[in-house]
Amino acid sequence: MQRFITLGKISLCVLIAALYGYTSPASAQNSAQNSPQKTSKKQTSIIEDGQTDLPQTYSIKSASHIIDGQSELVIKGTYHTNDNTNGNKSNHGNNDSNEASIVIMRFDDHRSDGYRSRLNIERAVTPGPFAIHLPLFGLKTENGRLFDWQQWQQFIVFANDDNVDIRVNHIAITRAASFSPASMGFDLGSSASPVFRGLQQITPDYSGIRGQHLRARHHVSGNALTTDGIQGIETLDLPLANGRWQVTLWFAMEGEWENLPRQQHQHILLQGKTIWRRDLNALQWLQKDYLDGQYQEAFLDGNPWQLFGDKPRQRVTATAVVTDGFLHLRFAGQTIHDNYLAGLFITPADLKGSDSALFHDAVKERFSQKWQVSNHPPQTDATEQSIQQSIQLKQVYFNRQWQPDIADVPRDKPVVTTLGSHAVLDFSIQATQLLEGVQLNLELSNTAKQKITLPVEIRQGIWRYYRPGASATLLALNANELQTVYPGKLLRLPANLSRRINLRVPIPADFAADSVNGQLSLRKGQKTLASTAFKVEVLKMTLPPIRQSVGIYHDKSPHWLWFEQLKQNATSTLACDYRYLKQLGYTALSPPLATPEAVSKNADNGALNEALGDSLTPYLSDLKHYQQYFQAPAMDYTTIKRFNAAYHNDPLLKQRHLRTLDNQLTALQLPAPRFAVADEVPLLNDSELSQFSRTIAQLQNAMPSATFVGQLNKPANRQLVPMLDTLLLNDGYGVDKSTIKSLQRRGKSVWFYNMGRMRLAAGFYLWQSQAQGYLQWHGRMPTGLPFNPLDGRESDFQLIYPALQGCVQTPDIHADLLAISEGIKDRQWLNWLLKAARTDAKAKQLLAKLRKEIPDEWDEIMALPEQQVHQWRAAITDLASAL
Repeated sequence: MQRFITLGKISLCVLIAALYGYTSPASAQNSAQNSPQKTSKKQTSIIEDGQTDLPQTYSIKSASHIIDGQSELVIKGTYHTNDNTNGNKSNHGNNDSNEASIVIMRFDDHRSDGYRSRLNIERAVTPGPFAIHLPLFGLKTENGRLFDWQQWQQFIVFANDDNVDIRVNHIAITRAASFSPASMGFDLGSSASPVFRGLQQITPDYSGIRGQHLRARHHVSGNALTTDGIQGIETLDLPLANGRWQVTLWFAMEGEWENLPRQQHQHILLQGKTIWRRDLNALQWLQKDYLDGQYQEAFLDGNPWQLFGDKPRQRVTATAVVTDGFLHLRFAGQTIHDNYLAGLFITPADLKGSDSALFHDAVKERFSQKWQVSNHPPQTDATEQSIQQSIQLKQVYFNRQWQPDIADVPRDKPVVTTLGSHAVLDFSIQATQLLEGVQLNLELSNTAKQKITLPVEIRQGIWRYYRPGASATLLALNANELQTVYPGKLLRLPANLSRRINLRVPIPADFAADSVNGQLSLRKGQKTLASTAFKVEVLKMTLPPIRQSVGIYHDKSPHWLWFEQLKQNATSTLACDYRYLKQLGYTALSPPLATPEAVSKNADNGALNEALGDSLTPYLSDLKHYQQYFQAPAMDYTTIKRFNAAYHNDPLLKQRHLRTLDNQLTALQLPAPRFAVADEVPLLNDSELSQFSRTIAQLQNAMPSATFVGQLNKPANRQLVPMLDTLLLNDGYGVDKSTIKSLQRRGKSVWFYNMGRMRLAAGFYLWQSQAQGYLQWHGRMPTGLPFNPLDGRESDFQLIYPALQGCVQTPDIHADLLAISEGIKDRQWLNWLLKAARTDAKAKQLLAKLRKEIPDEWDEIMALPEQQVHQWRAAITDLASAL
């Protein structure tokens, strides 16, 4: 159904004046005494004002809606989910479901002719009434083009799931402020940035702002107030009536990609008096800012707004006395990042903060709307407050998504392992009421009931909010971050929310006992609250190695590299990472390798050869370091792409540099890395494909024995296959066994990368498909703050978490790191089974059964129940125990 929206025949000038209703600082700069005027609270342009079911399509006449920096689209409605009992849609606005759905807002202008040329904005909504506030100005299409609101033609709003019932009763474009005309606010940023509703914009060219290095900065994930700002400010003078004013400033910078601005030496003065000052050395900044939230938990310590949206270091409020008609701000920090401001709000002091509270609530509302939580812990019934505390401690199966609604499956068999290997065990603690100050106690004994000591790693699952998708604004809750529990550490148990306890029990190669008997108990003081016994059966054998390369993309901890005096910690931390990953069974990595410096050919031949050789020293040193731990060749993810950029205008010098590298690798007898040359590239036209082919030919000429790799994630990437040696595939390209076999028949080495079921990809499916390797992204790549999932343009990728120490004996890790390790162990057990099947009938029978049961198609692997992988492993280890 098409709906045509008009505002009647009204003069455009009158319309603009009526909608704006304020004077910006830029327009007020010619009058020093001219105080900015406020936006009217009633300026609204309605698109839909009546209940309608989604999806809906609206035809837009471009003159009907004036879109500027303060324009905000507001959608209000109700989300109903299917009734859980009969499959019919519920007829009420709220129900017991916590499942979120996605509302998609599509905008087309006169240049929109496909997905990448229009706006596609997604917002998560949870069941019941909802509201969406979307700043419109400055939005860009998928291909990076600024959307043309003067030629806006179509608006479509729909849900991502046909099985949900979403009804909207209000869609409007508004500029209404949430505070009284007595107050005012300013949002800093570029002229193309959105402005928080009701505020005025300040850009770097405003006459009242001074600074030698002024620059607008934009973040991806913030709300309309803090998503942008201006750095390098020295002074900011705003016209303001004389009197006493309450002033709030927002000045915290967000991270983007791997980097995070360091605001260590801030000094802000208001009317000549210091209102905010901090002077932090490198370690203090790491502790207070970078590692902020490391020991705070989702739900237990707050919701997303409390944990991430309203931190004390993000804003300051002070009183200003104005006597000369101006508000004077001075920034005296040491760097342009220290001298940064995102927004400010000014209200008369005699209002006692009432407008400030309204504005603060508006900021909170928009933040909370943007960052919806899809799953929640079970609610404690009010009547349960009088119930006596009940605690259960039980051993459960390893689960890849330890979430609040997890159905704990008790482990009914001992864990079986071998000499020189390890055992991984999970336990669940359930308490009916919040309990703090408890300790874990672990006792081990051998078959003769004698106490033994092993370097057991004990970790607890920390409840975190995380972003399930690469760029989604939806948050979910899980306990997959495993934080080390050192002796004497006090734990807390949330009410009706399982506390995950993970043990990794290493078994020495010369271990004498047949088993490890364990007793894990939970104590408060001298009282034992709960306990459970477990057993690890140790077979007197060693598992055969695997031939496949299984590992992760990895890098040095970025936070050490930001400080010259701490850079040595990056090297020591990397050595510890290598050592630990090898202990877990990893066989190959895409490691950090220093990119050789590009050289200039403005030298004679001898000097140029010397420069080329010298530039390779750090690279070769990094490669030697890697080879000390891993025999398989490294996957070099960055060198070729960086050389292509550095030698863009001199391909012959690039070839010479790479030929020198190839010669030195041969001279040092170092295994040549596999070089990545294509990273999820889009569909290439004929000209681009020819250029790519020429580039590969040049590389092959420079490094005849090198292996060239492409990461392929879409069917269109098939056009690259003939020019590559090793193919890294994910399910976007297709990873079914038939696809892999077809590529291998063409002489290609096929690996997996970035797979959804990591343990299966590293183990049973790797064996069934006969792929030759597997790499998962990423060991250490947090996006900005490592314990804040909201900053940056996508979710964090970190399998090993940062710490304030250079090398941690038992690092905090993500459960996926153990999942891949367990997959490698599955693959080793399969190798044992293959050997046993040569002489044993039962082993041969089990091998045939597994070949039949393990799917050949990845979609079927994804659909397998959590317990299946444990059942397959148990079938092999039961046979090994019997034999």
